Amino acid sequence: MSTKNLQIVMPFHQPLTASETELEAICAQVYAPLLDAIAQSGVKVAVHFTGHLLDFLSRHPDDLLARIKVMAKLGQIEILGGLFYGGVPALLPELDVRGQLEMMTEYWESMVGNAPQGFFLPELAWSAELPRLFEDTGFGYGFISSQQITLPETANPSLVTLLRGGKQLGAFVLDAPLSEALLHDDAATWMSRLAARGPLTSVWIRAESLGLWPGTRERAYEQGFLNQWLSALAAGTHDVTTVLPNAALALAKPATPAALKPGLAPELGAHQGLDWQEFIVFSPLLDTVYRRMLRVSDKLREAIDTMEQDGLEETWSDALATAQRLVFAAQAPDLYWQGPHPGFDNPVLRDAVVDRLSEAEGMIDGLVQGESDWIAVEEDDRDGDLVDEVFVANRHLSAWLLPQAGAKLKSWDDRDSGKNLLDLTGEGTSEALLPLHGTLDDLTDAPAPLTTAVIRSEVDEDGDGTYWLHVRMGLSSVAAPNLVGDIEKRVSIPIDRAETTLRYTTTTPVGALLAITLPLRLPPDTRITVNDGPVDLVAASYPDVQKLTLASDAGPHLHIGFSPALTVWLAPVPQAPGSLVVVPVVRLNDQAEATLTLCVTGSEV
Repeated sequence: MSTKNLQIVMPFHQPLTASETELEAICAQVYAPLLDAIAQSGVKVAVHFTGHLLDFLSRHPDDLLARIKVMAKLGQIEILGGLFYGGVPALLPELDVRGQLEMMTEYWESMVGNAPQGFFLPELAWSAELPRLFEDTGFGYGFISSQQITLPETANPSLVTLLRGGKQLGAFVLDAPLSEALLHDDAATWMSRLAARGPLTSVWIRAESLGLWPGTRERAYEQGFLNQWLSALAAGTHDVTTVLPNAALALAKPATPAALKPGLAPELGAHQGLDWQEFIVFSPLLDTVYRRMLRVSDKLREAIDTMEQDGLEETWSDALATAQRLVFAAQAPDLYWQGPHPGFDNPVLRDAVVDRLSEAEGMIDGLVQGESDWIAVEEDDRDGDLVDEVFVANRHLSAWLLPQAGAKLKSWDDRDSGKNLLDLTGEGTSEALLPLHGTLDDLTDAPAPLTTAVIRSEVDEDGDGTYWLHVRMGLSSVAAPNLVGDIEKRVSIPIDRAETTLRYTTTTPVGALLAITLPLRLPPDTRITVNDGPVDLVAASYPDVQKLTLASDAGPHLHIGFSPALTVWLAPVPQAPGSLVVVPVVRLNDQAEATLTLCVTGSEV
């Protein structure tokens, strides 16, 4: 019987939402015992760590990193590189791809003394541009699923070459069925499957899925699976020898040219046929966060260019290095996970991403603008609809406005806390027409005003440094075809406060309700008061509301004022704990006026 070579790739990955306590637990209860078991068995394994976990390990210098270093020195594990936070290369600016690759390489070079020779992409996030994007990185090979490539029917290679723009990139082919079988086979059955494979086989399994951590695997293992599996490998059952990728490279050559199949990795979801960019557009939730990431990344590069051109390294470099790390962390693949619980459907994960982007953007603006009061306005098309949005910022807040969509607020950041206070539903604030007897339940099917005309957008209209966006919204509605009229809406942001005012004026009698939807994200301990009286976080309607306050010990505190007093509907979102929709309702009639003022403070007032 001929010897069979097996290489095992084991990613160690924790999401951005993993707390210090959770990371401590999984390191102690999963990673340390797993590394001990591998060391004792003598089995060789390639490992890959992503940035959120590495950040934690670097801050908590126990013996885990030391153990990894020793095992690497002894040649029992090979450390794989890649993007430090594991981003999806096809979705990132090229400079960010190269920056993350360099960050990971430098990290392991300083830790173990050698730069990684191979790379691994979380979510197996290959794209056609990868050979070009990875040009001059020093990597000799990566790993790709057998379900991601197209080969001649007679070919069954262990190593392939992918080409793009005259560049080529080698990749070991991960046996998808055999990798999947690790999630349900017993050790003996799995080894029998392996015996039927060729001379070199590559498989991968997440470190958390080896039966040591409850709730992280698709099917529970019998007690002792890990030791049974490692013992079978160590004993050379079926003449199997484990090898590391840097040694397997010689065994696998020559590489077979292959083509990348269109679409995402089959293991990762049901969106077959979509490439990564199409997948972004598929989800408004994802698209909003993604466009936000691109904008902050651009601002970071502009600030770095300014620093280098003006010789500001001594005062700017540390802050920009921190901002860069925050942006890179926000590019982690967690948000793009498409499995049974998609990442983009997780509001806590969206918060974790956007909080990092908000903090990074605040740091960058703080350097560029200085500490005195300032206000900046930028017009740019960031959502890809060929219409410019408006980005307004001062040192207290940052707002993303859509002038052609009724001057919607798409995001609204409090700079002091680094939090976006609007829930990232993909739509932001909005207005909808309802009949006079309308209720909260009518909002689901209510169409928004159909037309918007931008009247004016300018800073310092009255000489006080305030930004104004003035739009006119037509009120023709499918739900109320007999209602004709318009509303003028003015959005204002002052230069010196975390405050935004929405002022509505009806110029034609229409006889309807205007429901203004404000989707908010709340800390877990948020207390709600209406006109200074506490209320529960339940769906309810409150008449004659002048002030609504959302306060938390963690801060910030959001105060919404209404003039005149309005009826306000509150609607918690059951599927998204911490989300609350606030809906002030304006009764439209001849020359009706209503003003909403959103203000953030660090403490209750």
